[in-house]
Amino acid sequence: GFDDFTKAAGFASYYGLKEYNNEADFDGKWGIWDEKFLQFTAKKVNTFKQPFFASIFTLSSHHPYSIPPQYKGLFRKGNLPIQQAVMYSDFAVRKFFKTASTMPWYNNTLFVISADHTSEAWLPQYRNRVGEFRIPILFFKPGSDLKGIKDKVVQETDILPSVLDYLHYKGKFVAFGHSVFDSTASRFNVTFLNDTYQIIRGDYAMQFDGKSI
Repeated sequence: GFDDFTKAAGFASYYGLKEYNNEADFDGKWGIWDEKFLQFTAKKVNTFKQPFFASIFTLSSHHPYSIPPQYKGLFRKGNLPIQQAVMYSDFAVRKFFKTASTMPWYNNTLFVISADHTSEAWLPQYRNRVGEFRIPILFFKPGSDLKGIKDKVVQETDILPSVLDYLHYKGKFVAFGHSVFDSTASRFNVTFLNDTYQIIRGDYAMQFDGKSI
């Protein structure tokens, strides 16, 4: 459904399995292996006129957690099947940045890395209603002062206002979140799963199923 979604969302172009045009790199389930497609992406983006916005959706860390045959035995198995696939995806992202770092747009680019959702969890802090929504959101600008870890409540809807804030955008826009770079902004996270709403704020989480809290 990405073909239709990207059009509806206003993207000028979409590049997927068809545009990649090499079935030899098909993983047999979802699409092109992460390593191959990320290299394709870096080179494709290099043809865009600056400034540009581009988004990449990787897929190798999805079930059935396969890795390319030539890398069998290279990555540890881990405690869960997904962990080996995540190691492969990490390897693919590392190679992407190595290639991207040679491109003329690299030093002028704000990279945002996040997850669309969580998956199986091994550590106990992730095996609960709060932990099952915990994902990383990483902002990286080569040569910048974006360093360190901020342990505060944010959500995916904070990404758009954060990017625009970092770019010093002064125009009007609609967003449901707040910039992570705004120290005065209200911090909360709202989720919904299995007929239960959850709001996280500060050190507290409240859940509501329509009847009880």
